[in-house]
Amino acid sequence: MSEVWIDAFNVMHRMEELRPLLDQGSVEGRREARLELQRLLIPLLSRDRKRWTLVVDGSRYGQEIAPGPLHIQYAPSADDWMIESLRKRKKPDEILLVSSDQKDIAGPARQLGARVMSAEELIARIRKNRRGKAVEEKPQRISSEEVDYWLEQFGAGDGPSGNEANGDKNHGSRDED
Repeated sequence: MSEVWIDAFNVMHRMEELRPLLDQGSVEGRREARLELQRLLIPLLSRDRKRWTLVVDGSRYGQEIAPGPLHIQYAPSADDWMIESLRKRKKPDEILLVSSDQKDIAGPARQLGARVMSAEELIARIRKNRRGKAVEEKPQRISSEEVDYWLEQFGAGDGPSGNEANGDKNHGSRDED
């Protein structure tokens, strides 16, 4: 099975919307940034069948399953956990590792056979997905029957709209001389 491992803090520090939370320097700020990153990732990972793991530096150790198909892996050092886990894999080429840390993560991961995506590329995908959602949520143009219905509901007309009663089907473009 193909997997995606994300270097959580590497990605979060490159997202301007998460920086204020990280700049607080508190455990709560880091937690809120991680939760926001999780929320932003959910639409991306719901589209494919890969197992996604957010690898988080912290004093906790172990794994938790977040809502949806995202797993959270805590390790004293996310970098060390990812490299050691890759060394143990029989098929490291099944891993897509997300990090822009060339020296400690991306370079060694490539040498071990993993595929690598930069944090910036993942962030661009998150933003593109958010823009796409905004466009998808835009309502379609409604029919003249729906316009008449809503005009009637809000008391703006008695039955068919005034324009239609006069033979004009273009509700939004009345030319007056």
